[in-house]
Amino acid sequence: MGCADVIEMDESGARFRIGAERAVELRMAVPFATFVPLLSQVFGDIESCFQPSGPNGVSYDKYTDFHKLMNGLTVTAFEPMVLPCLFTQMPDLEEKLSSGIICLDVGCGLAEPSRNLAKKFPNSQFYAIDFSASSIAQAKELASKDNLNNVHFFAMDAAQLDKEWTNKFDWVTAVDAIHDQAHPRKVLKEIVRVLKPGARFSMIDVKGTSNAYEDKKTLGGGNSAGHYIASLFHCMPVSLYFDGGEGLGTMWGAAVASELLAEAGLLDAKTFDTDHPVMSHYLSHKPVHTSNI
Repeated sequence: MGCADVIEMDESGARFRIGAERAVELRMAVPFATFVPLLSQVFGDIESCFQPSGPNGVSYDKYTDFHKLMNGLTVTAFEPMVLPCLFTQMPDLEEKLSSGIICLDVGCGLAEPSRNLAKKFPNSQFYAIDFSASSIAQAKELASKDNLNNVHFFAMDAAQLDKEWTNKFDWVTAVDAIHDQAHPRKVLKEIVRVLKPGARFSMIDVKGTSNAYEDKKTLGGGNSAGHYIASLFHCMPVSLYFDGGEGLGTMWGAAVASELLAEAGLLDAKTFDTDHPVMSHYLSHKPVHTSNI
């Protein structure tokens, strides 16, 4: 670690120091490093996708403990680095949550954000959906341990949300999830349907540019390359596994994201930085008048 400049060392080669500026980076790097053995598991599956007669993608079932690893990233990154920025970028959000609103998290995994928000804002109701039944079961168990009765979990396809949810939610979130979807355009259309007129959608996603050359300049060579590797070994193949999967990938970027948000009918899309070095907040809202949606 000293030779790689991850930590500092003096000339004796026996004294090491972790600088304060490295603390946040290392806190993020530890859970991210656990992806190395996870992605190694599917090397053969990815290789087969490049064969002329091979499959288009890889099933989520091949990725052991994926949602557990993603939850580790959420704990170390979303809570301290992203959530405070959302309250700053939506100044009325905290007051609304305190008063009581209905929220939905799409692609929730183990639902760390929903569970934590449910603890902080008992007057609000939190719905969380994921197509992984095992993740939803784990999320329910974790919520039960905290005696939470204002968070509700559903194993559900984000491209086919409950028909009874039209115009139901005051705030919808999707944390690092939309680019993994097989049919992201359908998912975004469904999000528009279930939002109340004028209600907001917060999409937290990787700070790509939709241009590999610009990604290298913006995020740095190592950082951008790491995310393209994650995209190749996970995000693209799990999307392409399904018929008609788009395979947007981790680095779909702001240009493509903005295009899809507008296509879905979401208005005034704005892109905000967060304190997380590679995550952006895409904020948009449903039209107040929805006769054409």
